[in-house]
This record gives sequence, C-alpha cells and structure tokens, in this order.
Amino acid sequence: MRIAIGTKNSAKVQALEETLKGYPIFENGVQIFPFSVPSEVSNQPLSIEETILGAKNRAKNSFIACDSCSYGFGIESGLIEAPGATTGFLHVTVCSIYNGADYYVGLSTGFEVPPAILSMVKDEKMALCDACLQSKITTNTSIGSQEGLVGILTNGRLDRKTYSKQAITSALVQLEYASWY
Repeated sequence: MRIAIGTKNSAKVQALEETLKGYPIFENGVQIFPFSVPSEVSNQPLSIEETILGAKNRAKNSFIACDSCSYGFGIESGLIEAPGATTGFLHVTVCSIYNGADYYVGLSTGFEVPPAILSMVKDEKMALCDACLQSKITTNTSIGSQEGLVGILTNGRLDRKTYSKQAITSALVQLEYASWY
C-alpha cells in the first residue's frame, strides 16, 4: 500500500513508519512517500482550529501529490488555548489522515511551553524552534526534527517522534474501527 505524508521531517516520517507496523490493515506492507507540502496555515498555529486545519491540508496536499496513494497523512504541531493551564496554552500535535474523501483526526498529549518561549511565539510571531534557539533552551538547530522541545522538557522521556506517534495512533482509531464511525 502506498502512503503519502505531508512532511520530510525525519521524526514525523519515522513515527509514521513505526506506528503503521502495528496495524493489521497495513500488514501487507507500506511504501511511505514524504512530500514537502504547504500547511496553508501560519508557521506557528495558535489555535486548535488552525492546527487541525494545517494537519488536514498537509494530509490532502500529500495525497494529491502522490500517485495512487491510499492515504495521505498530515502532522501539524501548534498551540491551543487551555483555560486553567498556567500559561493558558498547551502545545499539541495533530495527525490527520485523508483517503480522498474523508478525514480522520487524532491528537497527542499536550504540554505547557515555558512562558518566555511562549511569549516569543505569541508576541513576536516566532516559530517554536526559533524561539527555543533564541531563549537558549537549546543550541540544536534541528530540534524540530529531532527531540523537539518536548524531549528537552521531559529529559528524553517523551521525544518528538513518540509525540507524533501518539497523534498518529489517535487518528488511526477511526480507520481500525471504521464500522464504529
């Protein structure tokens, strides 16, 4: 089966490869084709609506870019309002799967971004990876395709790949149990 993914980010591509191995609907093997496609949302989404839309756009755009693919996967990370959280926001990853007609959406767990970094993202319109560099929480210019901020804040207990796998697994619920949806 041919599968498209709307990114060339190695953490996200590896997350998809590893996650699909555990599903009977993909047991005959998959070929994954990464595409650099637009999310058609801001560089750093600041709402659940924008983050989901970005994931859906990446899923659809990768599906269109791929010849004879069964599914397009889109993975988008962003901030969502979280009343009651200390900063008022949580960072999440959204996965959307598109089959040419329908979308299936799932989320990762969420975590709070440190206030100084959050301020750079919200007020200065910086991408999260740039804000991480500017704040000096890391010097790794590839943080977004490696451990991610979540990896730094959890001391490696949860990294960007695993974080992406959570969203992919959540979205796959609707495919694995299609008769319930």
